[in-house]
Amino acid sequence: MLAISTKPGNSVKIAETKETIPLAVTATVPVGDNPTDIALNGATNRIYTTNNDDNTVSVIGGRLRKVIATVKVGKGPVAIGLNPLTNRGYVANLDGTVSVFNGATNRVIATLKAGGLPGDVIIHARANRIYVPNQGSDSVTVINGQTNKAIKTIKVGDAPSVGAVNPHTGRIYVLNQQSSSVTVINGRTLAVAATIPVGSTPLAIAVNRVTNQVYVTTFNNNNGVVFVIDGATDAVIDTVLIGGENDSIAVNEKTGRVYAANQSGDNVTVLDGEAMAAIASVEVGAGPIYTMVDEARNMVYVVLFRADSGGSLVRIDGKSNKVEGAVAVGRGAIKAVVHPLGHRIYVLNQEDNTVTAVKS
Repeated sequence: MLAISTKPGNSVKIAETKETIPLAVTATVPVGDNPTDIALNGATNRIYTTNNDDNTVSVIGGRLRKVIATVKVGKGPVAIGLNPLTNRGYVANLDGTVSVFNGATNRVIATLKAGGLPGDVIIHARANRIYVPNQGSDSVTVINGQTNKAIKTIKVGDAPSVGAVNPHTGRIYVLNQQSSSVTVINGRTLAVAATIPVGSTPLAIAVNRVTNQVYVTTFNNNNGVVFVIDGATDAVIDTVLIGGENDSIAVNEKTGRVYAANQSGDNVTVLDGEAMAAIASVEVGAGPIYTMVDEARNMVYVVLFRADSGGSLVRIDGKSNKVEGAVAVGRGAIKAVVHPLGHRIYVLNQEDNTVTAVKS
């Protein structure tokens, strides 16, 4: 084992093997002011950040690793979603609008009215529909991607925050933070199919399209719990205690394993999706805030948040459940995207107003 310190007072143990390839920063790209979200279009190899304080989206060319365009959007952009099939981008703005831009021209082609405090963008690419949870009006705005028009407003629970879609079943899942529930929307009829009670303060969600299971993290009385939902019956079929506050969860559909970042516990809990049980707790260092999976290589990447000093990106081997790489990134790292074909990870650093490009 080799202990590598990625920032003051925080070190992680790296399992060295002959095959281990170090993580390496290849570029640090300045973006707009106070970036809040990041998205990747793998087909065009472009990365997008929403910049909350200057009302723009920065467009980064993945090959050039620099900003190639800046798109003016609504006031207070907070979230972005992309449809790679149409090359359209959708930006949720705090002024209650959604900006639609053409990914080929980097121009806004429509501005739509949503509800109060839209906070996420859920893309059902094949159906070409976009779902925007409105935290301030307890609703979801549905957009037709072909006509660029809002076609329905669906009432859901209290303070809907984030969501996910299962494109195989056409179901959309929305977390209602203040009513401690999950609203299930039938994507064909645009009707609420079910409201599923879960634990207090649902924070994050992941969907396994292969098994049709949905995983929701909750946090109550300093305990993190994952609720496992059967997508066929819309019923909770199990709960797994995983420790502290869990702001992020990701699933590897090839292995069936689920990864939950425990921000207060400085670890990542690994769940066996078939057994519905925790099988490992991987120490990653202070402040794990976001997890994502590279299914092609069976790797898990974890973003460690630090506002005062630099954040970190940690790599876990999905087979051994051991940390095998770490690299320092910028201050206030909050999220990342991975391009599996190019083995590149792009980390969003909110305090630095940058994106760190990492080669894995």
